[in-house]
Amino acid sequence: MQANQNAAHEVEAEIQGHPDSLFGVCQSVGEHMGFNPLYLRVALFVLMLFNPIAMACAYAALGAVVGLSHIIFPKTISNSWKAEAVEQVEAERAPELLAA
Repeated sequence: MQANQNAAHEVEAEIQGHPDSLFGVCQSVGEHMGFNPLYLRVALFVLMLFNPIAMACAYAALGAVVGLSHIIFPKTISNSWKAEAVEQVEAERAPELLAA
């Protein structure tokens, strides 16, 4: 039961997005490339100190690549427990949507 609740919370967080990130570009690039997104954030911050225009362009380009990758290759749910959690979250939201 606890695993399903945790999985449901993770799925709900994925659906709502990460509130602690601006656009999620560094997080998404880090997840796809397999490194800690903090390294990319630090690199972009250092670049911002030397050339803010180049940093803005690099961030926009990364955002475009991430956006296109999410459109072209959408995430699929591979684990059965995660699919179960998605169904549970959707079932919990159905009455809320009907009431609205």
